Amino acid sequence: MKAGKNGTNKNARSGSGAAVAAGVIIGLALAAAAIWAMIRFMPAREAEKAIVEDAPAAASEPSAPAGYSAVRGPAPGSEAPYDGELLAYARWLDTAGEHLVILSALRPADGPASAAVSSAETAETTETAEAADSGVQARSYLLGGSGWALAAERFDPMPAGAMAGYYGDAPWTGDFDGDGLGEALAAYWIDESPDAGAKRLSLLAFTAGAIASVDGSTRYDPADAPRLTPSAVAGEGWAALPAAIRGEAARLWSAAQFDLAEPPAFPDFARHARFDGAVLKGENPFWTLTVLPPYALLQIASEASPAVIRYTSISDGEAGLVIDGAGEVGGWSHRYRITILERPAVAPDGATYPLTVTIDWSDGTRYSGWGSLAE
Repeated sequence: MKAGKNGTNKNARSGSGAAVAAGVIIGLALAAAAIWAMIRFMPAREAEKAIVEDAPAAASEPSAPAGYSAVRGPAPGSEAPYDGELLAYARWLDTAGEHLVILSALRPADGPASAAVSSAETAETTETAEAADSGVQARSYLLGGSGWALAAERFDPMPAGAMAGYYGDAPWTGDFDGDGLGEALAAYWIDESPDAGAKRLSLLAFTAGAIASVDGSTRYDPADAPRLTPSAVAGEGWAALPAAIRGEAARLWSAAQFDLAEPPAFPDFARHARFDGAVLKGENPFWTLTVLPPYALLQIASEASPAVIRYTSISDGEAGLVIDGAGEVGGWSHRYRITILERPAVAPDGATYPLTVTIDWSDGTRYSGWGSLAE
C-alpha cells in the first residue's frame, strides 16, 4: 500500500499506531464477544455485510494515475475546522478538485480547534462533538469557489479515561481503483480499559464526499482464559465501494488486526497466519496443543493449567512448519520443537485429520498426534 500522507502522525501503543490518552491527550481499525463494558457505544448504524477477509486484489495503480496527485500543504486551520487535537491529515487533487482529510481527537475540555464554518451542518456536528465529552473525529473537505466545504464527517464517542489512536501512517491516499478520483483510508483503535483485552477497531474509507466504515474489535489471546477472536461488521455504504478499494482496505484492516492484538503476535507468525487457532491432540498422556499468534498452549491431562510455550523461532520445514519455543510444565522448564506436517493422520478412534504433529522436549520426551487448522 502506498502511503500518501501529510502532517503530524503519532505512534500507537503497539509501535505502529498513533496513541492518545483521553484525559491527557485523548484523542481518534473487528468486539462484540465479551469486550470490556462500554460506558458509551459507537453511533448505531445498520450493517450491510461483514467485511470479506479474502477481499479482491486491488487494481494495479498506474505510476501516475490520470487525474490524481498527492498534494503537500500546511496543517489545516480556521479555513477547515476540526475539533480537539490534530492527529494527522492528507491532501490530494483529482478530477473533482482538491480534497483534505483531517483526523483529530477530542477530550472533554476541548472545544472547536478553530472557527466553525458558517454552515448549519458544520454547526450541528460541532455541537454534537462538544456534547459527547470525548471521542475521535474524522472530517473530509472539498475546496470550492467559496473555500473549503465540509463533505463528510464521523465522530465516535468514548468514555472518559479511554485511550485512542490511529494505526500507522494514517491516512493513506491514492487512486486505488484507477478512476481518476482519489480515496483515503484510515484505521483507529479505542481502548476503554487499562487492563489487557480487546480494543475497538474501526476502518474508514473516504470516497467521493462520503465515509464508509467497518467497525469491530481486535484479537485477545490470554493464556489463562478463552480467546476473544476479532470481529468486523461493515457499515452503511461499504458494500457499494469498488472491489479494488475494499481489497486495499481489507489489507489495511488485516495489518491493523495483527499489529494491535494483545498479547503482541510473535513477529514471524504473520507469514504463517493460516496456522492461527490450529488444534492438535495426542494420547498417552492425553494432551492438546493450541497454536496462537503470541504462543502455543500445551494442556496435559495431568496438569491443572496449560503450559505456555513462548516461541523463539518459526520456520518452514521440509514438509511443514517448525516451531521452537520454551515453557514450564509441572514446575520444570523445557525447550520444545513442534513440527506440524500437512500430512493426513489417523486418530485412535479411526477419524482422519489433515495434520500430523510431533512435540520434542529437551529431556528426550516425544509426543505424537494429529489435528486440524482452525475452521
